[in-house]
Amino acid sequence: MTPTRKTDRMDIYIHEHAQRIMVQLKWKYEYKISIGTTNWTKQQKVDFHHQADALIWSKWSGKLKVGVKGTSDFARKYEKVAFIMDFDIKWVLSDPHWNVTVTKIPPGNFASSNVEWDDRKITFDTEDVKKRSDIDQWAIAHEFGHAVGNSKYSMEGGHGDEYTVSNPFDLLQQIYKLDKNSMMNKGSELRSRHIDYVVSQLNLMIPDTTFYAL
Repeated sequence: MTPTRKTDRMDIYIHEHAQRIMVQLKWKYEYKISIGTTNWTKQQKVDFHHQADALIWSKWSGKLKVGVKGTSDFARKYEKVAFIMDFDIKWVLSDPHWNVTVTKIPPGNFASSNVEWDDRKITFDTEDVKKRSDIDQWAIAHEFGHAVGNSKYSMEGGHGDEYTVSNPFDLLQQIYKLDKNSMMNKGSELRSRHIDYVVSQLNLMIPDTTFYAL
């Protein structure tokens, strides 16, 4: 049996024998258009999701690992194993984790994208599946980071956007602001801290078992 945790923001599956952990977010889309664009076609909707899915998989999956310790049979069996983390989005028509609004904008234009943690809403535009011209980042992958828990609202000490400093006396915020290559700053590199929230959910799944980011 695959240990599973279903929350209002994500589903987590521990594939024990493959030694991998899948984090899946279910997205329900709403499509909008801006001035100077045409109505969405079915194929354009499919293409946007596939591009977003591929970007998230390529930028997040297979790059982070967690270890396990504790007194449970599971923990003792896998105490020397590094579980690989995979991340995925699933297009759904009902019961989503996240309601995702995508606005079609003219190529080369810019619109602000964001994640509203408490309301489980994500806002994108069609340029977000392209690499930004000003920094080494794809907006889709960055915002996905917020949706998997890198939000200042998600937990005590949540990372949020690491290029900002809300508290000038917070040393960690000052350090993260210097980490320009971080996914939650202005780059595309992942850090073990970026799965803090996911690890907190993993630690609710199996009694007497503690997961930790490697």
